[in-house]
Amino acid sequence: MNREILYLEVSVIAALVAVLGAIELIYSMQKAEYLRGHNLLRRLGYRGPSRAAAAHPPPRPPLASLSPLPPLRYLDRIIKQSGLPISRLLFLVVTVAVFVIASSIAATSSLSTLASTASALAASALPFLIVRYIRNRRMRAFNTQLPYLLDILRSALESGHPLIRGFQMGAESLPEPIASEVRIMLEEIQVGMTVPQALASFHDRVPDEDIGALVAAVRVQTDVGSSLAGILDHLTQSVRNRQRLARQIRTLTAQSRMSAIIVSLLPLVLLIAFEFIRPSYSWPLLHTPAGQRLLEFAIILDAAAFVIMRRLAIVEY
Repeated sequence: MNREILYLEVSVIAALVAVLGAIELIYSMQKAEYLRGHNLLRRLGYRGPSRAAAAHPPPRPPLASLSPLPPLRYLDRIIKQSGLPISRLLFLVVTVAVFVIASSIAATSSLSTLASTASALAASALPFLIVRYIRNRRMRAFNTQLPYLLDILRSALESGHPLIRGFQMGAESLPEPIASEVRIMLEEIQVGMTVPQALASFHDRVPDEDIGALVAAVRVQTDVGSSLAGILDHLTQSVRNRQRLARQIRTLTAQSRMSAIIVSLLPLVLLIAFEFIRPSYSWPLLHTPAGQRLLEFAIILDAAAFVIMRRLAIVEY
């Protein structure tokens, strides 16, 4: 294996991410300073510049007016939805560190340059997969706790309390993570947002379809003036029926999902078993160039088969 090529790839990628990280750091600092001053003026009652001042607005910081790249915006959204107290810069640093460590380990092995690079890239995807797993688990927790929030809102409205009081009761009585998001929404209402705007911001942070239905229900009640308690009652029943259907589908597809895991791990288990029981059988596969190429090809096919079987087990409803 040409280790010089692998080391060159690692150096180029690390330098590129370092430059992007520096730009991201400057962008975050300038944007945070701009938003801090803007929010302070809004809390003090500032409604906009006069006509004379609007003709010559103060310049923004050079990088604060830039919008990050779509992959960075997607990454920022995933990190926010996961609830982890990390920034994009820290995430990029961790990803590069994992890639460099994995590349160093792969360089000492007998794999080819292509296989070593692919292994290092696969290892560097682990931080993103972990954050996405935490985000999905948090979204499932939101979806599970949402019917209880709707019950509290409906009970508060039927008792004669306003909708904001229902959200306050939900923030005080419900567990995490939905309690913290409701508290953030209440803080946004206190600094001047309307209830529909705060709910729309809540939906941006928690992109759940049922929360989108709650936002639509509040907007309908605000514009038309219908009975919000009755709408919330029907919405609660719909959410619970969807959750019951999702649990039934997950139970029915459990065998297919487990079969995908077993079939994908079976070749690895057999290879490890032959390595201990009869090493001469696995020696040509692990210690000859032709065997190593076949092993790399088999790993790619096995990973593709696992992804396909998992996709087949997904039921859209």
